[in-house]
Amino acid sequence: MVSQPVEGETPVALRAPSVSPSTGDHSEWVDLTRGGPKQTIKVGQIRLSQPCCATNYIRQLDAAILRPGRFDCIIPVGGLDEEGRETILLHFLSRLNTGVVELKRLVKMTCGFTPADIEYLFQQVAQFAFEQELARKEDFQVTTGSFLEIIPRVRPSLTDEVFAEFEKDCATYSRV
Repeated sequence: MVSQPVEGETPVALRAPSVSPSTGDHSEWVDLTRGGPKQTIKVGQIRLSQPCCATNYIRQLDAAILRPGRFDCIIPVGGLDEEGRETILLHFLSRLNTGVVELKRLVKMTCGFTPADIEYLFQQVAQFAFEQELARKEDFQVTTGSFLEIIPRVRPSLTDEVFAEFEKDCATYSRV
């Protein structure tokens, strides 16, 4: 468990090896958060692994971080494919009162949408359904038509320009 830094303080390191003064044992790790409480964690209680980082904008990272030897792999992960969008759409559809929804059509219409875009789309569709139910004073089921009305109001985050930048970044930075 890593302690949280005190407000306004900067973490110095997440974990650093330590020799236990009582046993001389190297199996302890100490949290070195400047200004925060120190916590000792036994290695047996945690799974040690390689550091893993994620960013949406790799070109904004300092070049020193990206030098060989800092990270073994740099793996680009692009936007959602059709299967990924379908899975997320099914998840959110299960939360709505739905009628007939053409899933394959929705999958095609959400090209360029991130998971956050899809979540926002469903928030808007749910709001639309609520307003329709309130106005009609009867049960309203979300259909493909509901999505056809709302999708033009929700812009996808992944534009052709973003896809082009991603392809360029893949060629420049990928190391697998």
